[in-house]
Amino acid sequence: MRIYYRGPDAFLTDEQFTWNGPERADFNIRGLREVGRVRRDATGLSLRTLLLVGAVLAFATAGLMVAPSAAYSVIPVALAAAMTTVVIGGRRKVSLWQVQATYRGSRVTIYASTDERVFNQVTRALSRAIEDARSPAAPHRLTAS
Repeated sequence: MRIYYRGPDAFLTDEQFTWNGPERADFNIRGLREVGRVRRDATGLSLRTLLLVGAVLAFATAGLMVAPSAAYSVIPVALAAAMTTVVIGGRRKVSLWQVQATYRGSRVTIYASTDERVFNQVTRALSRAIEDARSPAAPHRLTAS
């Protein structure tokens, strides 16, 4: 068995492609047809941004409960920081790279990543695996009769 790629989110051999995405998905290399790359751009808040804003607001609320007089000076700063984070984070552009293919008659996403470098590594390995799996058979030899 030849291994083309081994990483935390994907494992690719000469026969099988496994994506450990939202749900684990296994694909037979020879069953993949019409394989293509798709890039989708989205803007929005990342989970990290939302957690940061939540932490700032929780801190401000806790400060209001513990030391109300001191918290009144901190709350406007915390709210300004939260709003700035939301505005700046909302403009952030995120690319989602996908590999889509026809598999067993259905169009499916067989791999996706927001990390372009890892995505390119996986797609290069997948291309090599598909090419090797579909390489022409050895030529038939004519025998003398």
